[in-house]
Amino acid sequence: TITDPPRYAYRGTMLDVARHFFDADTVKRHIDRIARYKINYLHLHLADDQGWRIAIRKWPKLPPVGGRTQGDGGKGGWFSRREYSSIVRYAQRRGVTIVPEIDMPGHTQAALAAYPQLSCDGRPRRPYTGTQVGFSTLCVTKQETYRFVQDVISELAELTPGPYLHIGG
Repeated sequence: TITDPPRYAYRGTMLDVARHFFDADTVKRHIDRIARYKINYLHLHLADDQGWRIAIRKWPKLPPVGGRTQGDGGKGGWFSRREYSSIVRYAQRRGVTIVPEIDMPGHTQAALAAYPQLSCDGRPRRPYTGTQVGFSTLCVTKQETYRFVQDVISELAELTPGPYLHIGG
């Protein structure tokens, strides 16, 4: 008889698709690897200065504008709602819970490139491919910022049945 329970209930890893995009098949292969080692939470970093990686219905420019590059200047990419949902279901079948992260109010260059009106000065932003962070932020004095946050978090919660959403930055 082999008894081999995990020592900790929460055993997690993180995959940063915001800075360096990995497609859904690659994420699923990663899920297979972590499940093999009894890791049961995958923290999926979906938005940062370098990229926005999830489609949001009410903010349709986020992926094609904010997701077109990545940290090394590469092509970038993003997940459709269907692709993201397939990742979540795939993980569930393997005992892995997805914890999505959207950085805000800081680390938002990708979002501001798509929607510059969310910044305090409203000036157009370029997609960012560097490694430094901490220079961009949503404007917390604008009502539109709160609509944006509500829309993004609501839709992400709708797509992610796990107990956690991470709002970072």
